[in-house]
Amino acid sequence: MTILSRYLLVRFLLGFFGALLVLNAVVLIAETLLQLNEQLEVSGSFGTAMSIIALRIPAEYFRLTFPMAGFTGAFMSLALAARNNEVLAMKAIGISPLRVITPVLVAALPLSILSFIAYETASVGASRSLMALEQDGELATFGGDAAWFRSGPTLYRIHDAELDRGVLKDVRLYERGEKGLLLRAINASSANIHDDQRWELHDVQIYNFDPEQPKAATLYETADQLWVDGIDPGNLMPFDPNQIFFSLRDLQKRIASLERDGASAVGLKAQFQARVTEPWVFFIFCFLAAPLGLDVERTKSVAKPALRGLGLIALFLVLRSFGHTLSSSGGLDPIVCAWAAVLLFLVWGTKQAWEVNR
Repeated sequence: MTILSRYLLVRFLLGFFGALLVLNAVVLIAETLLQLNEQLEVSGSFGTAMSIIALRIPAEYFRLTFPMAGFTGAFMSLALAARNNEVLAMKAIGISPLRVITPVLVAALPLSILSFIAYETASVGASRSLMALEQDGELATFGGDAAWFRSGPTLYRIHDAELDRGVLKDVRLYERGEKGLLLRAINASSANIHDDQRWELHDVQIYNFDPEQPKAATLYETADQLWVDGIDPGNLMPFDPNQIFFSLRDLQKRIASLERDGASAVGLKAQFQARVTEPWVFFIFCFLAAPLGLDVERTKSVAKPALRGLGLIALFLVLRSFGHTLSSSGGLDPIVCAWAAVLLFLVWGTKQAWEVNR
């Protein structure tokens, strides 16, 4: 690695990690100012309120702050070099502009992978922890096939849910006594959620157990309908395709499970494809920033290329959001919608880099 490459690489990395720290700090301060009073009223504890606010940073903002920090680091490292006539000096000794931006783009590739790892570990883990705090512990665990909830002594297992219709599928309840021993197990093919937080179970199978006589025969009965106390519908967030609570592996399992049952998995497929393309989002932001940074030499202004970059980022995010909404509703194939904006801006970035090299 040449001295020039190390110089630009160090400047880019310092800009990236510095911007990442500042952006997350700004978000944390803003969230604290806007949400602290509300969270204190809900949780009643300062520690819990601050935990919820802190968890929102990786859970909700990493997917924006990481690529924005990448853009800032790439742009400022090259813009400052251009403004200080360092790029002009490089050209004078025969170094092409493409050679100048290469260290930044090469470094952006492993950082893209790092961002993806952060999304799939810290962000997903924080989302789960955040949900558990907000639900006051009602969520026990969840995987690809079913979600388990706990409310008091009762455990709830739900295979699937259509939250917009208030319908649950393949519902199982396990009612326990004071010592945690099973008193009754209820299996239902489906359930309807009603406004009073009660569930109307259909095609019910009931197994009654006597914990005092473990060897006694199980009492079995069936019913076409049964009303039971349910859990807060707001806590059924794992079934919301717009929420990120599953790892990609669990998400794949869940999609496969739904398709085996003949149910629609369009929303989850859209989420899966959007998350698969996220490393490219980071790289694209750096790819767009590099030529804009060099353009400072021509414009003699940092602000003008920066504003153009922000406009391109806004356009990219709008197209990506529109594509996700369209694919989630079944309007277009999720793969097409997720990759269209990525490929379009990769082509645009390549064109800009080629023009800079002229």
